[in-house]
Amino acid sequence: MANNSNTTENDVDNKKEALLSLWKEEHEYQIKDGCASAVIKAILNVAKIGREITQEDIQDKVYTLPPWDGSKPEDVKGYLKEYFNDVDYLEEVDLQDVKKAIEDGKWVIVLWTDSLPESDRPEPEKYSSSEDGHYSILAFVDKKYVHLVDPSNSERVYTLDGVVLTKINPSENNVFIRRAIYKITIQEFERRWHDIVDENGRVANHPVIIVDPNSVKKQ
Repeated sequence: MANNSNTTENDVDNKKEALLSLWKEEHEYQIKDGCASAVIKAILNVAKIGREITQEDIQDKVYTLPPWDGSKPEDVKGYLKEYFNDVDYLEEVDLQDVKKAIEDGKWVIVLWTDSLPESDRPEPEKYSSSEDGHYSILAFVDKKYVHLVDPSNSERVYTLDGVVLTKINPSENNVFIRRAIYKITIQEFERRWHDIVDENGRVANHPVIIVDPNSVKKQ
């Protein structure tokens, strides 16, 4: 029994590393205010389509100017539907369902509130959480962590093994760096897994956009 268990854990680890490596290879950091555009571009890159399309091209179609000042999930879904037949925007999603979708080969975009300590904003609790709505790719879920592919240019603080810190420890020498891929505890992620999704200030809990990579349209 022990050997079978170890084999299963090794299989999971191998799949995780393969997925993270794939996303890291095709990851792009965002242009200004363009987390949704960068996430869409990464998905197109992994799907090996739309290589000539730039983040700026995508931004022109999915970004809404102030007072909204961001990308609505329905617009992100609509853009992806130009390239994939199977794209869903869902709310109130359970993390276990996300894990199952990834196991089934789907790609998952999450909307969350990334109010984390940053080099230019070390105390995010002083700012409105509505300023921090953010798109990332949720690449993997394991027993303790959610692994995110993040287009943000922000320099944040991490442990040596890549866990993002949610609070600054003044007694330690905190070093701010930029990372394309990192992990956050499941508890912390679920606490932040919500976002404002329209001009009326409606907050969606556990919102995701799920893309089936096997549903690429013929271009």
